[in-house]
Amino acid sequence: PQERLLAGLGLAARMFAPIEDSLAVVRPEAGWLTADQAHTFIREAALLLQASGFGVLLPGLSTKLGVRLKLGSRQQTKAPEGGVAHLAFESVIAFDWELALGDQPLARDEFERLAALKVPLVQIRGQWVELRPEQLQQALDFLEKQQRAGELALDEALRMALAPDAVAGLPVAGVDAEGWFGDLLKQMSDPARLKPLPPPAGFVGQLRHYQTTGFAWLAFLRQFGLGACLADDMGLGKTIETIALLLHLRGVNGKKNKPALLVCPTSVVSNWQHEVARFAPSLRVLIHHGLAREKENFTRAARRHDLVVTSYALLHRDEQLLSEVEWGE
Repeated sequence: PQERLLAGLGLAARMFAPIEDSLAVVRPEAGWLTADQAHTFIREAALLLQASGFGVLLPGLSTKLGVRLKLGSRQQTKAPEGGVAHLAFESVIAFDWELALGDQPLARDEFERLAALKVPLVQIRGQWVELRPEQLQQALDFLEKQQRAGELALDEALRMALAPDAVAGLPVAGVDAEGWFGDLLKQMSDPARLKPLPPPAGFVGQLRHYQTTGFAWLAFLRQFGLGACLADDMGLGKTIETIALLLHLRGVNGKKNKPALLVCPTSVVSNWQHEVARFAPSLRVLIHHGLAREKENFTRAARRHDLVVTSYALLHRDEQLLSEVEWGE
């Protein structure tokens, strides 16, 4: 066994030279590595040794140096009513941030001590962490340029919380939300929290259970000026859910309701006209398509309708004409 161990270590030393130092004793038991050597072993040599049949055990390694965000409503500010489109001051969200290793916050002085070591591998709070030079520099630049706290518009805060990307090149390690803003995020991330909506007045037909959920989801996002993507398979009722939303918005806004613009492929323009007539005959629909489409009095005609349907091709061709209309929010 001892000879096999020595022969194995000799072979391993050809792939990772620092192992050779352990062969200076008759019965080698361990070897010592510098932080740079340990980093090279973890990133390069371990894979080569494993590919050659050696068993390799490594400590857990975290590379999640990032920014943790704290978002919340301003003090003494109630939840907005009517969404971001109707408010200014109330839609401002306070934010704060801190550096983090994984889910553990990292104080500035603690990080600066680690950066001063200028080694790629450090142990902090019992966890091995890889500190890449480019990440260190990004973090240092971020610390120098960024203020400790600030404000964000509601829509920007929602984007940052729901689809965190990166801040100054550093990944967003987590988002903590408080107050009504935190409640809003919980509701948006858990459809089960959505309050079911009854079928809108004027809807002819019956919504299936998943269509009811989709309709409620669209109406919920609309409250806060947010768009949505319905990604159901073909034939499951995306058109019906949208028609229900249009009826719902007309019921909410009443006479103040502005016309909605619906853009679709040319091949389904007539289908939209047919479906609206079937499920929402009370909606006034204007088809803006074909050579005979209204041009001279288009703005006035659009205002007399609840829905204007056009095609992708005409959206570009009639851009100036369509932009003259104040469409529904």
